[in-house]
Amino acid sequence: MNPLALLVLVAFTAIVPLGAASASPVQKAEPREIGLAPDGKRGFGMGLEQKRLSDLLRSKEAADKAFFDELSGLVMSTRIQLLNVRQHYVERGYFRLLSASAGDDFALLHSTYAKCYDSPGRELAPGDARAKALAAMLVDTRFNVRRDLTQRAQISVDDLEHARAVFDATQNGFVS
Repeated sequence: MNPLALLVLVAFTAIVPLGAASASPVQKAEPREIGLAPDGKRGFGMGLEQKRLSDLLRSKEAADKAFFDELSGLVMSTRIQLLNVRQHYVERGYFRLLSASAGDDFALLHSTYAKCYDSPGRELAPGDARAKALAAMLVDTRFNVRRDLTQRAQISVDDLEHARAVFDATQNGFVS
């Protein structure tokens, strides 16, 4: 799958409000019986109670294990897509906007870009490597879309990983 297409899909599911699709079966059901994600696939639903979550986490059923494996697979595939975007940035020379010691940090690149975008004359010297990297980003019409999508994807992946860690810790006795 195209890395940009996956990021668009992730971002779209994050920004489409629940009320956007009036024909959705998710909206017609009661919140406690939903158990579906906004995209219609299996999820936790809106009214998941602590006991039901604990039962789900302890379940030995193949469907429940497959559900959690799918969540782990989603994290992995999204991380791979983010690495593809990172490689694209490297090939385009976008990380030259950062100091050499900063490496290839997405968050730092995106915040530096926003800062330089607002006041390039104050932040950059004419003709230097950083100014050329910023110019390359400015003429790349897809850069701002990629920037927004990578930020949203990173936040979603981090949230999912943190939730899984809390679930695992709760079930294994590390959290009460």
